[in-house]
Amino acid sequence: MSRRKWSGWHRAPRVSYAVYGISRERYLELRSLCQSRKYDSIVRQAAYQASEEIAEYIIKSVTQKKSYGKIEFDRKLGRICVCQTDFYGYRRLFYHLFDLYLRGCGAEAYVEHC
Repeated sequence: MSRRKWSGWHRAPRVSYAVYGISRERYLELRSLCQSRKYDSIVRQAAYQASEEIAEYIIKSVTQKKSYGKIEFDRKLGRICVCQTDFYGYRRLFYHLFDLYLRGCGAEAYVEHC
């Protein structure tokens, strides 16, 4: 029996917003800030830190309020390479990182948190 070769993919973090310290109200605030387009550079930075492979899908999801189902087969980006559960795990991580950047903590705080 052969073992599967490691492909380099990491499993998405599957934790709730509460684990990241993000309340429902804070999530709604962060979502609104993403959609305002005032923080596009921070959105981009947090998305690429959450997952380089699906960063553009995360950006599209959070800035245009699109669900996994709406971006799974994107004409411009192609088919997303992760399942729905992993996508939402990465998106929750994105919101956590975005929150840290807005608070002035940046990526260093996330690395220390892990």
